[in-house]
Amino acid sequence: MFSQDWLYAKRVIAAVHAAVPGATIIVGGEHVTADPGHALRSAPAITACVLGEGEETLIELVDALTMGTDLHRVAGLALRSDDGAVLTAARVRVRDVDDLPWPAWHLVPTLPMYLDNHFGFEECNRRAMPMIATRGCPYRCTFCSSPSMWGTNWFARDPRDVIAEIKLLPRALPHRAPRVL
Repeated sequence: MFSQDWLYAKRVIAAVHAAVPGATIIVGGEHVTADPGHALRSAPAITACVLGEGEETLIELVDALTMGTDLHRVAGLALRSDDGAVLTAARVRVRDVDDLPWPAWHLVPTLPMYLDNHFGFEECNRRAMPMIATRGCPYRCTFCSSPSMWGTNWFARDPRDVIAEIKLLPRALPHRAPRVL
């Protein structure tokens, strides 16, 4: 999640915790990676913060939670401590981004509801879906979270793979759902 989403995310986290007090709540994304201590302080229901690239970390975290093993052994996390946050070992970055699977949007049955209610729209008020064609940036702009999230090495997907995903997207998404008021 990006920083502009944090105020809403905190409310969702609190609501989930109120409805299901024992729920495991995991957060990740640019905002959390840039300042995991703040995330843990301002949303006390969070179980763990996934830092940086989350694909491998999330799988290991869910396995550790399922098996009841120590979360401190999972690389790429920020966990609550008496001092605010403790970071586990850093996760090695994914270098071959072409090996990452495409998002399985067809497994998200509520996606049309979000799109039909203008969540996921871009500045011209058209439906938009996120897509990652590259990761990282060689620059260290002071206003940008990319260095902490993705690192300063730049990795790109094969352009043919990106185009194939773009072409698949309209067929993979369900059609419009009834508008929720």
